[in-house]
Amino acid sequence: MLKLTFLSIFLFLSTQTILSQNVSRTYRINRTVTFEQEFYSDSKKKDVKRSINLNLKRSDNNALDMDLLILIGRKEGVTANVKFGKNEDSNKLLVNFCLPTKLLKSGDDKNVYYYYELKNRQSVNIRFSQMSFDVLSTPLKINLADGKQRFTTGPNLGVLTGRSWGKTQFTHRSHVGNIQIDKKQTFGFYSGVSKVNFNFTNPANAQENAELVLFSPGLGYLLSYQRFNFGATLGLDFALGKNSSNWDFQGSSWIGVNLGYTLFSF
Repeated sequence: MLKLTFLSIFLFLSTQTILSQNVSRTYRINRTVTFEQEFYSDSKKKDVKRSINLNLKRSDNNALDMDLLILIGRKEGVTANVKFGKNEDSNKLLVNFCLPTKLLKSGDDKNVYYYYELKNRQSVNIRFSQMSFDVLSTPLKINLADGKQRFTTGPNLGVLTGRSWGKTQFTHRSHVGNIQIDKKQTFGFYSGVSKVNFNFTNPANAQENAELVLFSPGLGYLLSYQRFNFGATLGLDFALGKNSSNWDFQGSSWIGVNLGYTLFSF
């Protein structure tokens, strides 16, 4: 029953992943974003930090439309793409809403855009979500079956395809170039392929050795800083081929510690 339940979840998640591959990263935009400014306090005789809000602006300097104000005033905000401008606009975080025709006033020029304006060395954090494809190594893997344990070390390569949530820190630097740093968490479907060697006793009571392909489906959770990942995976192991039923850990559950590097995001 446990195996059937796990495989059902596995098929459901893999289907959801295939259907969602065309979804790119989207940010959640609110009316203001907050950054921390450090200054010297005469009363406390030391440097302290205070939070300051940056308001969303229009490039034509007109007031924001009331419908847009209502939407971005909500906690969940409005989905949009965000990036730094170029050249003289490098101090601006340009916001391209996913529903531009609904949010722009009637009669607006098509060149009107929205943005947050940053001063030198100012940083803001904006929430995002996206689909991710991560190549993982599992340097430590533990199988559990009928009171037995099996420890495996080595690359144990696999991939995790899933949904990510996190924040990007955008920092404006006037003379040395802007930077952005991602921090995120990912949950999704894991799939690994490796090989397994084992000995078993055949019907003639003789010892034989087998080397088979090992398929390891599962689920995974990652914490990521930029493109580097650390997390944990769990799943089931299935040896494929002749004599697979003689492997003591056929269909057994496993848990692993993962290290990885994100190749690309959808």
